[in-house]
Amino acid sequence: TLPDIMADADQITQVIINLLINAEQAISKSGIGNRIVVKTRPMHGGGGIKVIVQDNGPGVPENLRARIFEPFFTTKDVGDGTGIGLAFCHRIIHSHGGQIWLDPTRKKGSRFCISLPLAREADMATPEADIPDGQGHAKRILVVDDEPDVAELIAEILKRDGFAVDYANSGDGALELLATNRYDLVLSDLNMPGVDGRGLYEAILRDHRDLAQRTGFITGDTMGVASQGFLKDYGRPFLEKPVAPTELRKLVQTLLTDAETGAE
Repeated sequence: TLPDIMADADQITQVIINLLINAEQAISKSGIGNRIVVKTRPMHGGGGIKVIVQDNGPGVPENLRARIFEPFFTTKDVGDGTGIGLAFCHRIIHSHGGQIWLDPTRKKGSRFCISLPLAREADMATPEADIPDGQGHAKRILVVDDEPDVAELIAEILKRDGFAVDYANSGDGALELLATNRYDLVLSDLNMPGVDGRGLYEAILRDHRDLAQRTGFITGDTMGVASQGFLKDYGRPFLEKPVAPTELRKLVQTLLTDAETGAE
């Protein structure tokens, strides 16, 4: 068995899922490889644990290896699933006092390594913080994102906090759900085929006005002129992808609190 570590389970799960998604997409797109393996073991010296995610796919080109953990760096085409991004994986692991790196000795495929320190006794004795008041407990949220992996991950985090969550992978799908269901909150991507985030929000303003103050956005394109203009014009709260569970919970709490304050 592995020794205990002190970590946010949602965040570490995000990192592992992202590495698996990247490996699967690289293999599928290139046609090279057919195997992804996850290994865990204690670190030499007993100071922590090591997690390894490796594949026999095409690997990372040598000229790109030094850049893969940079913010906004990607080799994927627009529309490809990006998960939470390697830059954010690096941020999550670093916040846990650990490290993540691409093994430079791997000749075939890719091998990503993660090291995480062991929990201290004082950390293990500290109880987990309660979910802030106003979250969960019959509140219903609609998550909208054209990347199914991202939508499912956001939904899973919110479900663990006690929310009832539906998700749609398009603006059109979201409008269908809004027409037949009641929601307390909407979290939407901005850039989507067909009805995008702006179109969805304008429809909410027109047909579900009570939800307008309870709609927030999660986007990977805040640098785009159109996205910046929309967010400035409507003043809606937003998060940039990749999203940490703690940031997501704060956004939800803010939207619910602001809506209740505005209703008084």
